[in-house]
Amino acid sequence: MAALEIVCGVAVTFLLIYYYLTRNYGFWKQRGVAGPVPSFPFGNMEDTILGKFELGVLFKQFYDKYKGEQMVGIFVRSTPALVLCDPELIKDVLIKDFTVFANRGLKHNAKVDPFSANLVFLDEKEWRPLRKKLTPVFTSGKLKQM
Repeated sequence: MAALEIVCGVAVTFLLIYYYLTRNYGFWKQRGVAGPVPSFPFGNMEDTILGKFELGVLFKQFYDKYKGEQMVGIFVRSTPALVLCDPELIKDVLIKDFTVFANRGLKHNAKVDPFSANLVFLDEKEWRPLRKKLTPVFTSGKLKQM
């Protein structure tokens, strides 16, 4: 009898973990956003997590597969993430509506990887001073000079 209880306990625990990791997998479908079907437990990041592809290569594959779409809904494990493909939407997010999308949830560690502290990965409080320093470098006149 004890072995049956242990097996049932392990099965229930596994089912709860499975449910916890897959509960959001319908998120983009409910909102009408196209995207690849996620797989347990990696979401859409299996090839990146297992070291088959780099993240940029994976995003390029998503971009090529969903060529006509303005955005693609993916999953990083069980967390929904949106990949923008339309240049106008990207411009809106990064420039016009920056205050709404200031903290993008991208993590970086400047001590371990100094190149990760760039405008894409920084949070709002770190981003503003760096942008103030870089903006004068990229004026239209200076770009034409180059």
